[in-house]
Amino acid sequence: VIATALPDVQEDSEAATVVVDEPPRASTPAPVALTFDFEPATDLDVTPLASEPSVSQTDVFVAGATGITSAGADGQAIVGIRVRRNAASVGAELRGDAPQQVSADRMGTIGIARAQISISPCTHFGAFATCVVVGAGTIHGSGAGLTSAREAYTPLLTAGLRVTWEQPLTRRLALRIHFDADALLTTTQFDVDDMKVWESQRFEASAGLGVLAHFP
Repeated sequence: VIATALPDVQEDSEAATVVVDEPPRASTPAPVALTFDFEPATDLDVTPLASEPSVSQTDVFVAGATGITSAGADGQAIVGIRVRRNAASVGAELRGDAPQQVSADRMGTIGIARAQISISPCTHFGAFATCVVVGAGTIHGSGAGLTSAREAYTPLLTAGLRVTWEQPLTRRLALRIHFDADALLTTTQFDVDDMKVWESQRFEASAGLGVLAHFP
């Protein structure tokens, strides 16, 4: 018998230590600060606009005009005053018509005269202006060469529109042309022996030429 001796294997009594390399941890990114630099494309001017300077003046004017109705034409004399501030004005004027003589069927005549005062607020556009004209007055009639002739006064109310044009002549004076279109809100009639001799017109137009004086 052949005996083979095997070497003794001595077990290591100490436990083996296994070291595992961990993968590197991802680092936490640092916070990123975002900065916006905004500049407006254009600078806005918020300065309030200066208001238009107020300009006031007072005007005195005289004018002659010709009124046109279906009964014909008559002369007018006008004198007035106007207060203007920038593009707005208010005027007051006194108007008197030339007396008319109307035949009363060969028996005599009737003299007719008209007087009124008017108020006219206006809006100005350069040399031109548009106005609303409201007037009140009276029409006077008196008989001549008639039996039992007497006088009569009747009330008069008018309303209409006006267009004016002004041209400066000097620093203080200006030329003015006006065109009026009026409606009579009242009616006047004069009779002789129960027959109508004269009656006021419902509508009338007039054109006039005058001079204005500015103060200051």
